[in-house]
Amino acid sequence: MTRLNCLALIISLQIGSGIFSAPSLIAQQVRSPAEALGVFLLAGLLVWTGAASFVELGLLIPFNAGIQDYLRASWGEYSGHLFSWIWVGVVRPGGNAVISTIFADFLLKALQPSDPIWPWATKIAAIGCVASLTVINCLGATAGAKAANVFMILKLAALGTIIVIGCTNYVLGYGDEVPSSDTGWFGWNQVNPSEPDVWDFLGSLCTAVFAALFCYGGWESASFIAGDMANPVKDLPMAINWAMALVITGFFLMNASLYICLPIDVIRESKTVVVVSHPWLRSETTEIRRPADTSYRNLLKR
Repeated sequence: MTRLNCLALIISLQIGSGIFSAPSLIAQQVRSPAEALGVFLLAGLLVWTGAASFVELGLLIPFNAGIQDYLRASWGEYSGHLFSWIWVGVVRPGGNAVISTIFADFLLKALQPSDPIWPWATKIAAIGCVASLTVINCLGATAGAKAANVFMILKLAALGTIIVIGCTNYVLGYGDEVPSSDTGWFGWNQVNPSEPDVWDFLGSLCTAVFAALFCYGGWESASFIAGDMANPVKDLPMAINWAMALVITGFFLMNASLYICLPIDVIRESKTVVVVSHPWLRSETTEIRRPADTSYRNLLKR
Protein backbone atom coordinates (compact mmCIF):
# COMPACT_ATOMS: atom_id res chain seq x y z
CA MET A 1 0.00 0.00 0.00
CA THR A 2 1.18 3.48 -0.82
CA ARG A 3 1.05 6.60 1.28
CA LEU A 4 -1.96 7.80 -0.69
CA ASN A 5 -3.84 4.52 -0.10
CA CYS A 6 -3.35 4.81 3.65
CA LEU A 7 -4.32 8.50 3.62
CA ALA A 8 -7.55 7.75 1.72
CA LEU A 9 -8.40 4.91 4.11
CA ILE A 10 -8.02 7.02 7.25
CA ILE A 11 -9.98 9.97 5.85
CA SER A 12 -12.80 7.79 4.54
CA LEU A 13 -13.18 6.06 7.91
CA GLN A 14 -13.12 9.29 9.91
CA ILE A 15 -15.71 11.08 7.77
CA GLY A 16 -18.77 9.10 8.73
CA SER A 17 -22.13 9.38 10.38
CA GLY A 18 -20.68 10.99 13.51
CA ILE A 19 -19.91 14.35 11.94
CA PHE A 20 -23.47 14.60 10.58
CA SER A 21 -25.17 13.78 13.90
CA ALA A 22 -22.85 15.15 16.60
CA PRO A 23 -23.38 18.90 15.89
CA SER A 24 -26.82 18.71 17.46
CA LEU A 25 -25.54 16.95 20.58
CA ILE A 26 -22.70 19.43 20.95
CA ALA A 27 -24.96 22.47 20.43
CA GLN A 28 -27.12 21.28 23.32
CA GLN A 29 -24.12 21.50 25.68
CA VAL A 30 -22.52 24.79 24.62
CA ARG A 31 -23.58 28.42 24.95
CA SER A 32 -22.41 29.85 21.63
CA PRO A 33 -21.28 28.78 18.14
CA ALA A 34 -17.68 29.71 19.01
CA GLU A 35 -17.71 27.22 21.88
CA ALA A 36 -19.01 24.50 19.57
CA LEU A 37 -16.20 25.14 17.09
CA GLY A 38 -13.68 25.18 19.93
CA VAL A 39 -14.96 21.79 21.10
CA PHE A 40 -14.28 20.30 17.66
CA LEU A 41 -10.76 21.74 17.64
CA LEU A 42 -10.06 20.45 21.16
CA ALA A 43 -11.35 16.97 20.35
CA GLY A 44 -9.31 16.93 17.14
CA LEU A 45 -6.11 17.81 19.01
CA LEU A 46 -6.81 15.11 21.61
CA VAL A 47 -7.29 12.54 18.86
CA TRP A 48 -4.10 13.72 17.17
CA THR A 49 -2.13 12.92 20.33
CA GLY A 50 -3.47 9.35 20.17
CA ALA A 51 -2.66 9.18 16.46
CA ALA A 52 0.91 10.35 17.15
CA SER A 53 1.26 7.58 19.74
CA PHE A 54 0.06 5.05 17.19
CA VAL A 55 2.71 6.30 14.77
CA GLU A 56 5.42 5.44 17.29
CA LEU A 57 3.88 2.05 18.06
CA GLY A 58 3.37 1.28 14.37
CA LEU A 59 7.02 1.94 13.63
CA LEU A 60 8.16 -0.23 16.54
CA ILE A 61 5.67 -3.04 15.82
CA PRO A 62 4.95 -2.92 12.04
CA PHE A 63 2.40 -5.73 11.86
CA ASN A 64 -1.19 -5.85 10.61
CA ALA A 65 -2.73 -6.81 13.95
CA GLY A 66 -2.46 -3.19 15.11
CA ILE A 67 -3.83 -2.63 18.61
CA GLN A 68 -3.85 -6.36 19.31
CA ASP A 69 -0.10 -6.59 18.71
CA TYR A 70 0.57 -3.41 20.67
CA LEU A 71 -1.19 -4.85 23.72
CA ARG A 72 0.42 -8.25 23.26
CA ALA A 73 3.90 -6.74 23.12
CA SER A 74 3.25 -4.51 26.12
CA TRP A 75 1.12 -6.65 28.44
CA GLY A 76 1.27 -10.22 27.17
CA GLU A 77 -0.87 -12.65 25.19
CA TYR A 78 -3.92 -12.41 27.44
CA SER A 79 -4.37 -8.68 26.81
CA GLY A 80 -4.11 -9.10 23.04
CA HIS A 81 -6.51 -12.05 23.04
CA LEU A 82 -9.03 -10.19 25.24
CA PHE A 83 -8.91 -7.15 22.98
CA SER A 84 -9.64 -9.26 19.89
CA TRP A 85 -12.81 -10.72 21.39
CA ILE A 86 -14.01 -7.34 22.71
CA TRP A 87 -13.32 -5.69 19.35
CA VAL A 88 -15.15 -8.35 17.35
CA GLY A 89 -17.97 -9.02 19.81
CA VAL A 90 -18.67 -5.57 21.30
CA VAL A 91 -16.87 -2.61 19.74
CA ARG A 92 -17.54 -3.19 16.05
CA PRO A 93 -21.13 -4.51 16.41
CA GLY A 94 -21.99 -1.60 18.72
CA GLY A 95 -20.40 0.90 16.35
CA ASN A 96 -22.20 -0.57 13.34
CA ALA A 97 -25.52 -0.42 15.20
CA VAL A 98 -25.05 3.28 15.99
CA ILE A 99 -23.93 4.13 12.46
CA SER A 100 -26.78 2.23 10.81
CA THR A 101 -29.33 3.94 13.08
CA ILE A 102 -27.96 7.37 12.20
CA PHE A 103 -28.06 6.44 8.52
CA ALA A 104 -31.70 5.39 8.87
CA ASP A 105 -32.62 8.64 10.64
CA PHE A 106 -31.11 10.75 7.88
CA LEU A 107 -32.57 8.64 5.09
CA LEU A 108 -36.12 8.76 6.45
CA LYS A 109 -35.87 12.45 7.32
CA ALA A 110 -34.75 13.25 3.77
CA LEU A 111 -37.67 11.26 2.36
CA GLN A 112 -40.24 12.68 4.83
CA PRO A 113 -38.91 16.06 6.03
CA SER A 114 -42.20 17.25 7.53
CA ASP A 115 -43.69 14.01 8.86
CA PRO A 116 -42.80 12.30 12.16
CA ILE A 117 -40.71 9.18 11.70
CA TRP A 118 -42.25 5.89 12.78
CA PRO A 119 -39.78 4.25 15.25
CA TRP A 120 -40.06 0.84 13.63
CA ALA A 121 -39.29 2.37 10.24
CA THR A 122 -35.94 3.52 11.62
CA LYS A 123 -35.20 0.06 12.99
CA ILE A 124 -36.13 -1.69 9.75
CA ALA A 125 -34.03 0.71 7.68
CA ALA A 126 -31.06 0.27 10.05
CA ILE A 127 -31.31 -3.54 9.89
CA GLY A 128 -31.52 -3.33 6.10
CA CYS A 129 -28.38 -1.18 6.04
CA VAL A 130 -26.39 -3.69 8.12
CA ALA A 131 -27.69 -6.63 6.06
CA SER A 132 -26.83 -4.93 2.76
CA LEU A 133 -23.28 -4.15 3.80
CA THR A 134 -22.86 -7.69 5.12
CA VAL A 135 -23.94 -9.14 1.78
CA ILE A 136 -21.62 -6.81 -0.13
CA ASN A 137 -18.62 -7.80 1.98
CA CYS A 138 -19.50 -11.48 1.68
CA LEU A 139 -19.21 -11.15 -2.10
CA GLY A 140 -15.47 -10.71 -1.70
CA ALA A 141 -12.74 -8.22 -0.92
CA THR A 142 -13.08 -6.54 -4.32
CA ALA A 143 -16.79 -5.85 -3.88
CA GLY A 144 -16.20 -4.49 -0.39
CA ALA A 145 -13.39 -2.23 -1.60
CA LYS A 146 -15.52 -0.87 -4.45
CA ALA A 147 -18.39 -0.14 -2.07
CA ALA A 148 -15.99 1.60 0.31
CA ASN A 149 -14.71 3.79 -2.53
CA VAL A 150 -18.27 4.76 -3.51
CA PHE A 151 -19.19 5.66 0.05
CA MET A 152 -15.96 7.65 0.44
CA ILE A 153 -16.86 9.75 -2.62
CA LEU A 154 -20.40 10.31 -1.29
CA LYS A 155 -19.16 11.34 2.14
CA LEU A 156 -16.58 13.73 0.73
CA ALA A 157 -19.22 15.20 -1.58
CA ALA A 158 -21.65 15.73 1.33
CA LEU A 159 -18.98 17.35 3.49
CA GLY A 160 -17.73 19.53 0.66
CA THR A 161 -21.23 20.61 -0.35
CA ILE A 162 -22.04 21.85 3.16
CA ILE A 163 -18.75 23.78 3.32
CA VAL A 164 -19.35 25.36 -0.10
CA ILE A 165 -22.88 26.43 0.85
CA GLY A 166 -21.70 28.01 4.10
CA CYS A 167 -18.75 29.80 2.47
CA THR A 168 -21.01 31.04 -0.34
CA ASN A 169 -23.48 32.50 2.15
CA TYR A 170 -20.63 34.18 3.99
CA VAL A 171 -19.04 35.66 0.86
CA LEU A 172 -22.36 36.92 -0.53
CA GLY A 173 -22.97 39.09 2.50
CA TYR A 174 -24.91 36.79 4.79
CA GLY A 175 -21.88 36.18 6.99
CA ASP A 176 -21.94 39.19 9.29
CA GLU A 177 -20.99 37.24 12.41
CA VAL A 178 -23.60 34.43 12.48
CA PRO A 179 -26.60 35.50 10.39
CA SER A 180 -28.98 32.92 11.80
CA SER A 181 -28.07 33.34 15.47
CA ASP A 182 -29.03 36.56 17.24
CA THR A 183 -26.06 36.45 19.61
CA GLY A 184 -23.24 36.18 17.07
CA TRP A 185 -20.23 33.91 17.36
CA PHE A 186 -19.46 34.52 21.04
CA GLY A 187 -22.75 35.61 22.60
CA TRP A 188 -24.58 33.29 24.93
CA ASN A 189 -27.55 31.42 23.54
CA GLN A 190 -28.56 28.65 25.90
CA VAL A 191 -31.66 26.81 26.97
CA ASN A 192 -31.26 27.90 30.59
CA PRO A 193 -30.80 31.71 30.66
CA SER A 194 -29.24 31.70 34.12
CA GLU A 195 -25.46 31.72 34.30
CA PRO A 196 -24.17 28.19 35.08
CA ASP A 197 -21.55 27.59 37.73
CA VAL A 198 -18.07 26.32 36.94
CA TRP A 199 -18.88 22.65 37.52
CA ASP A 200 -21.95 22.73 35.31
CA PHE A 201 -19.91 24.39 32.58
CA LEU A 202 -17.11 21.81 32.84
CA GLY A 203 -19.62 18.96 32.83
CA SER A 204 -21.32 20.28 29.70
CA LEU A 205 -17.95 20.86 28.06
CA CYS A 206 -16.82 17.28 28.76
CA THR A 207 -20.09 15.92 27.37
CA ALA A 208 -19.63 17.98 24.22
CA VAL A 209 -16.02 16.83 23.81
CA PHE A 210 -17.04 13.17 24.11
CA ALA A 211 -19.61 13.69 21.35
CA ALA A 212 -16.97 15.33 19.16
CA LEU A 213 -14.48 12.50 19.79
CA PHE A 214 -17.01 10.09 18.26
CA CYS A 215 -16.72 12.03 14.98
CA TYR A 216 -12.98 11.42 14.70
CA GLY A 217 -13.15 7.65 15.13
CA GLY A 218 -11.43 5.59 12.45
CA TRP A 219 -7.89 6.94 12.60
CA GLU A 220 -6.75 3.83 14.48
CA SER A 221 -7.46 1.69 11.41
CA ALA A 222 -4.11 2.68 9.93
CA SER A 223 -2.47 0.43 12.52
CA PHE A 224 -4.15 -2.63 10.97
CA ILE A 225 -2.41 -2.17 7.61
CA ALA A 226 1.07 -1.05 8.69
CA GLY A 227 2.50 -4.43 7.65
CA ASP A 228 1.21 -3.98 4.09
CA MET A 229 2.67 -0.51 3.55
CA ALA A 230 5.51 -0.20 1.07
CA ASN A 231 7.58 2.04 3.36
CA PRO A 232 5.91 2.31 6.77
CA VAL A 233 8.77 4.30 8.32
CA LYS A 234 8.07 7.24 6.01
CA ASP A 235 4.51 6.62 4.85
CA LEU A 236 2.74 5.89 8.15
CA PRO A 237 3.64 9.19 9.93
CA MET A 238 2.86 11.23 6.81
CA ALA A 239 -0.47 9.49 6.19
CA ILE A 240 -1.73 9.81 9.77
CA ASN A 241 -0.60 13.41 10.29
CA TRP A 242 -1.92 14.61 6.94
CA ALA A 243 -5.21 12.81 7.51
CA MET A 244 -5.66 14.38 10.94
CA ALA A 245 -4.87 17.88 9.63
CA LEU A 246 -7.30 17.55 6.72
CA VAL A 247 -10.11 16.01 8.80
CA ILE A 248 -9.85 18.61 11.59
CA THR A 249 -9.93 21.41 9.02
CA GLY A 250 -12.88 19.87 7.19
CA PHE A 251 -14.90 19.29 10.37
CA PHE A 252 -14.22 22.84 11.57
CA LEU A 253 -15.32 24.39 8.27
CA MET A 254 -18.43 22.19 8.10
CA ASN A 255 -19.59 23.20 11.56
CA ALA A 256 -18.86 26.85 10.85
CA SER A 257 -21.01 26.52 7.73
CA LEU A 258 -23.87 25.04 9.77
CA TYR A 259 -23.83 27.97 12.19
CA ILE A 260 -23.66 30.44 9.31
CA CYS A 261 -26.78 28.95 7.71
CA LEU A 262 -28.83 27.85 10.74
CA PRO A 263 -29.65 29.28 14.19
CA ILE A 264 -28.16 27.47 17.12
CA ASP A 265 -31.70 26.68 18.36
CA VAL A 266 -32.44 24.75 15.17
CA ILE A 267 -29.18 22.81 15.45
CA ARG A 268 -30.01 21.90 19.04
CA GLU A 269 -33.49 20.64 18.25
CA SER A 270 -32.74 18.52 15.15
CA LYS A 271 -30.56 15.42 15.26
CA THR A 272 -30.62 15.37 11.45
CA VAL A 273 -29.40 18.93 11.13
CA VAL A 274 -27.82 18.62 7.66
CA VAL A 275 -31.20 17.78 6.11
CA VAL A 276 -33.31 20.16 8.21
CA SER A 277 -35.83 22.34 6.39
CA HIS A 278 -35.50 25.86 7.70
CA PRO A 279 -38.04 28.60 6.88
CA TRP A 280 -35.37 31.29 6.44
CA LEU A 281 -33.92 29.32 3.52
CA ARG A 282 -37.17 29.45 1.53
CA SER A 283 -37.66 32.16 -1.05
CA GLU A 284 -41.10 33.23 0.21
CA THR A 285 -39.66 34.19 3.60
CA THR A 286 -36.43 35.88 2.58
CA GLU A 287 -37.94 39.29 3.24
CA ILE A 288 -38.00 38.50 6.97
CA ARG A 289 -34.59 36.85 7.12
CA ARG A 290 -33.10 38.94 9.95
CA PRO A 291 -35.60 41.09 11.78
CA ALA A 292 -33.89 43.50 14.11
CA ASP A 293 -36.39 43.27 16.95
CA THR A 294 -37.66 39.69 16.70
CA SER A 295 -36.25 36.49 18.16
CA TYR A 296 -36.07 33.23 16.29
CA ARG A 297 -38.99 31.65 18.13
CA ASN A 298 -41.22 34.67 17.53
CA LEU A 299 -40.32 34.51 13.85
CA LEU A 300 -41.48 30.92 13.71
CA LYS A 301 -44.81 31.97 15.21
CA ARG A 302 -45.22 34.46 12.37
